[in-house]
Amino acid sequence: MIFLLLLLTFSGASGEIGARVEGLAPAGTVWLETDWEEVGATARIEGNLFPLGFRRGNLKIAWGLGEFSLAPEFTVFGSGRIDLFLSSSLESRLTTYGSNLAFHAGAKGGLAAVNLAPSVVFATWLIIAVEKDAFSAELSLDGPYPWQSRLEICWDQVTLNLGTIISLTLSGEQKEWQLSSTFQIWPKPVQTHSLVWTGESSELRISLASSGQHWCRVGESQGDWAVSAFFAFSCAQLTQVALEVVRTF
Repeated sequence: MIFLLLLLTFSGASGEIGARVEGLAPAGTVWLETDWEEVGATARIEGNLFPLGFRRGNLKIAWGLGEFSLAPEFTVFGSGRIDLFLSSSLESRLTTYGSNLAFHAGAKGGLAAVNLAPSVVFATWLIIAVEKDAFSAELSLDGPYPWQSRLEICWDQVTLNLGTIISLTLSGEQKEWQLSSTFQIWPKPVQTHSLVWTGESSELRISLASSGQHWCRVGESQGDWAVSAFFAFSCAQLTQVALEVVRTF
């Protein structure tokens, strides 16, 4: 935390500092995240509140060359574990026949617990998206093995998801109110209904599911400060409470 606070003295730094307290069993997290757009560097440090202690620190530096980007990443955990990763991505966009086409491919590889019990981690992804008027479709692939695919098709306020989860979502909005209903077909039938109210500086989100899992989130923001409270219920019994305070700079 001290190291990042010293870095904030350099010009061009922006970010946020926040704290989150959870119940019903007391737990909490405090974090500080800074970003230097000029050099493409992002640093984040997290700590535990109960008990007070260091959780992890992360430093990521991204370089871009046209549509290609490369980013080394360093993470150290409170247990002493160190992770080293390198990610790369390629993004391209094209407009033709009134349609917007987007292509995004990337890969991330490296060593987890490099100083304890090193293990190689490698992941790839591919996203192809098309958008025209009220229609949009996005195909995403995650790999390399086993490959997992997901296709999302949207037409106006109707969204169809095809992948490990198959669902249909109907949505609508009226001024500050937004309502959506999701009907999951696979792997098991579940209905989820969500209501969102957004004011000038306030927000209310409510989600009700046929599985009995419900949650509510209320938030208020003033200037650089934002406060939110989260409540989760299971069959009408309170199972989780969280209070979060964030200040951006």
